[in-house]
Amino acid sequence: MHITTVLLVVAIAMSFLWLIRMRQLLLQAAKNLDIGILTPSDFCLMGKHMEFDNYDPESIKAEIEAELKNEYEISEVIYVNPVYDISNYYQVFA
Repeated sequence: MHITTVLLVVAIAMSFLWLIRMRQLLLQAAKNLDIGILTPSDFCLMGKHMEFDNYDPESIKAEIEAELKNEYEISEVIYVNPVYDISNYYQVFA
């Protein structure tokens, strides 16, 4: 009876240690996959409370390109997707 209890405790301890090691391996594999995959969101910028002379997408793109080129030496902006904060309208009409 005593030997069975000791073997059971050793088996549980070994299983627990193996579970910890497997978790470490899975987390490392997930981190490596995340590092290796580039998506468009890796290169996106979001600005809030920005003011422009004209709010059409081309004008916004030109102003942002000029600012990024002057400040950070970034020469190309692929596209601009203007969005609007509708939370105030949502609170009123929801």
